[in-house]
Amino acid sequence: MSRSFAALSVLAFALAACGDKDSADSGEPLACTQIAVTSVNLTVLDAAGAPLAAAPDGFFAHFSIDGGAAQPCEAWSTAESFACGIEQEGSFLVQIGVDDVVHDEAEVVVESDECHVIGEALELQLDG
Repeated sequence: MSRSFAALSVLAFALAACGDKDSADSGEPLACTQIAVTSVNLTVLDAAGAPLAAAPDGFFAHFSIDGGAAQPCEAWSTAESFACGIEQEGSFLVQIGVDDVVHDEAEVVVESDECHVIGEALELQLDG
């Protein structure tokens, strides 16, 4: 199973398990799960547009929320996959680069429902 499919499956399960607004309005308790949802799933591409095979020396991937301090994105099991924030919402600025030089960046707004954030996905590309 691909990492993207697995992440989407977890997200779909989380959203389905949260119940709906009608159940919250009816006084029934929400059935939120204990899983933690990634705020931004980042895929890093090399200069040719292919998934990054290995991070170069000095590589960084970080994010800030609502103009706050930069925080590192956490590497997953493959060189190109990173988790930027866990159960954090707001306006994200995600940046990648090498040796303190930003190669690519994107902004995305992460919202939440009654139980979890609604994860977003980004692809950013390193320069040659």
